[in-house]
Amino acid sequence: MNKRALVTGSSSGIGKHLSEELAKKGYALILVARREENLKELAEKIRHEFHTACEYYVCDLSHEAEVESLIKTYPDVDVLINNAGFGMYGFFHEMPWSRTRELIGVNVLSPVRLAHHYLPGMIKRGGGKILNVASVAGMRATPYFSSYCGAKAFMIQFSKSLALEVNDENVHVCCLLPGTTATEFWQISGMQEKVSQRIGGFDDPRETAVFGINQMEKGMISGVPGLKNKVKELMKNILPEQMWFYLIKRHMTHPSLFAKRK
Repeated sequence: MNKRALVTGSSSGIGKHLSEELAKKGYALILVARREENLKELAEKIRHEFHTACEYYVCDLSHEAEVESLIKTYPDVDVLINNAGFGMYGFFHEMPWSRTRELIGVNVLSPVRLAHHYLPGMIKRGGGKILNVASVAGMRATPYFSSYCGAKAFMIQFSKSLALEVNDENVHVCCLLPGTTATEFWQISGMQEKVSQRIGGFDDPRETAVFGINQMEKGMISGVPGLKNKVKELMKNILPEQMWFYLIKRHMTHPSLFAKRK
């Protein structure tokens, strides 16, 4: 029987390509996201092209009750891919609290809950894998993206710490840290106007997914895909902090940010 992998946020972007890469390796898949039409289309494609079992489950991961229902429906998996997430561009204090709460639910609470549920079974069976998709944004202060950066910073340290806890149990926890990637993320976060002229030069989501699956399969704890992203992180570490703060605030400020206040 094929091992089963559950992938959240699999209806588009990096999650879609993570699912396809796992299908190529023969995993039976459980696709999880909010958009049923996208999930159905991807599931049919995977079954047809890769000849592996593929189910989908419509779930809003910002709602705790729906996460618990997902767990009850699929009590055991061999591989957990926590990919779902979204950001919000703007002044933290002006964001609706309900939306901020949803961001924390999707980016932090749901992946931690899923890991907490599935990890004991992996340990009992003597093996398993968890891939948490964070972001390079979690490694650096970024204005107007405070909630997202804070959430991803948590996921980076949570993933690394958990990896060290369970590495003797033949369970591998890996954290993928993508850079700017050409997905729907920018539209959802309210940054489409800011990045519209540059998104063509952003990282390819398929290449990011391939890198992430390879890192997970190798048992690596974390990884930043792409030379460009690695160089950026090196430069950030070399620059004096105040210089970085000046540059990142200048970079992140855009007329659209203030237009929302009117």
